[in-house]
Parts: sequence; structure tokens; C-alpha cells
Amino acid sequence: MVAIFTYGFPTAEQNFTNAGVKLDTLSNYNTMIEMAIEQGYVHPDELETLKEWRRDPASWKKIVFMIETLFPHHEGVETGFHTINNTPQ
Repeated sequence: MVAIFTYGFPTAEQNFTNAGVKLDTLSNYNTMIEMAIEQGYVHPDELETLKEWRRDPASWKKIVFMIETLFPHHEGVETGFHTINNTPQ
């Protein structure tokens, strides 16, 4: 199977292996993050947060908005990571 992108989650990789499907992708999560840092969309200090999410996204208790990535040229919007607690009020 060919895909444009993979997050490289272990469960997904195992599912492809179990199904006997070889997955080839053009890019992956680690490359995307490296490029985002190089191009200034993500600050290196935010790398650990991204790695934390990548290790266990299903149980992660935060929502991270990368406003700078979503709206790189929008004036008047505070940029960077904005984390809010994802628990009911």
C-alpha cells in the first residue's frame, strides 16, 4: 500500500504487518516535525510536547493548537502552542 503520510503508530504498523501489507509512505510524523522546526513553524522547545503526544495520543489529556501552523500569516493571533485541559467543566 502507498500513502502520503504516516504517524508511525506502533498499533497501525502491527496491523499492517499482521495483514501482510507493506506500507510505503512519502513522509512521516518525525520528518514533518523536523521540517516544521527548521522552517520556524514549531519552536524547538515544543518538541518534547509533540513527542509526548506521539508516544500515546489515545490517552493524552490535552488539546494542542498550533495556531502558527494553521494560520501562519494571520495578524493579531497569538502564535505558538496553546494547551487547554480537555476535561468537562
